[in-house]
Amino acid sequence: MSRPGDYFGCTQSSNTTAAQHPPTTGRRGFRHSHRRSTQRRARQGVQLEQTLITSERREPARHDNRNWWAEAKGHRAAASQLKTILVRVRQVASDIKSIRGDRMVRAFRSARRMMLLFVPAAVLALTQIAVAETKYPDKPIRLILPFGPGGVSDVTARIVAERLGQKLGEQVVVENMPGPGGINATRTVLRAPADGYTLGLLSNGTAISVDLFEHLPFDPIKQFAMVSEIGSFDLLIAVAARSKYKTLQDLIAAAKAHPGTINLGTISVGSTQNLGAELFRSMSAANMTIVPYRNSPDIVLALLRGDVDAMLDFPPAIEGQAHDGKLRIIGTSGLNRSPFLKDVPTAAESGVAGYNVTSWNGIFAPQGTPQDVIETLNKAITEVVDMPDVRAKFARLGVVAQASRPDELVAILQRDIPKWDAVIKKARIPKK
Repeated sequence: MSRPGDYFGCTQSSNTTAAQHPPTTGRRGFRHSHRRSTQRRARQGVQLEQTLITSERREPARHDNRNWWAEAKGHRAAASQLKTILVRVRQVASDIKSIRGDRMVRAFRSARRMMLLFVPAAVLALTQIAVAETKYPDKPIRLILPFGPGGVSDVTARIVAERLGQKLGEQVVVENMPGPGGINATRTVLRAPADGYTLGLLSNGTAISVDLFEHLPFDPIKQFAMVSEIGSFDLLIAVAARSKYKTLQDLIAAAKAHPGTINLGTISVGSTQNLGAELFRSMSAANMTIVPYRNSPDIVLALLRGDVDAMLDFPPAIEGQAHDGKLRIIGTSGLNRSPFLKDVPTAAESGVAGYNVTSWNGIFAPQGTPQDVIETLNKAITEVVDMPDVRAKFARLGVVAQASRPDELVAILQRDIPKWDAVIKKARIPKK
């Protein structure tokens, strides 16, 4: 009959006699059979423990999970190791169930030692598998626009989106969400996960919204992760082809000679065009009457009818009529001459020193978007806007295709916010 210590794994002699093993039938036989089975399972538990201890002595470097997993080659090796870990955990759990008495403590210590050794590695294995199998982007990307379809921003954004999708290998879907101040579109972007799959379009209109709204429900400086600029364009000043004002100097001189008699048409109050006109009137000291219209076609019609003397608007609203000989462009709003209208002087060249109004568009993501995603997008956009066909399509709209670094886009926004705030206050435009 075995001693108490034998029950917990002591090795029995291989020459055990039949007297030491009573028949397995009946109550007594069942008891002896159960005891032998229990002893066998206990021995297996001790052997497992010894194996773990030996493994720890031979491979102390495995306690350093970083060194261990640095040697792993790919997520397949990690998955294989994870499978081995799970098998060993199940084996220990099974052995623990069969152990009774004081040796239970030792078994639990062994199990704890194994868990401390392998569980962090298992978590790391799963992480490496996920990282190895995930590549941005792996699904379509949304680009949310705060404008309706058909405008300059919409057309240029769609040109970039198409090429960007081809570059990244996933479709970039443009969604129009027009609304006051771009609030609806911006909320949609900021409420989305910061994973690079929901992007937004910002513009100089974003800077204006910061100044024009009393309580704007977002802060573009703090909540936007800037990606890149995509293009910029000047405003144009035009008169009817039959107008007596041949140059911008003529128009300014007439406004100064007859205050309040020169009408300058723009679109709605608070728009880039409207504020550009307010800034022009202020800096030129020409007492003009600024007349806002609902849309660009209405201004063109008013100019052709003679209801206004000049108009200030984006290139697409004017260039078509100018090419048909119905309108004449007499000035541009940029600091330098437009590369598409090299014969047309800037407002600064025409006597309005320092006048500079440039409209621009850029792409942003929610704050918190991983830096590697921002870098991937910035690199792809830079390559897209430098494509000859993209530059040519932008040029037909009077837009200069150009990318930027994220920090440069932040600087542009920070420059425009105080600029338009001063214009809004001087023009006494009420906040919304």
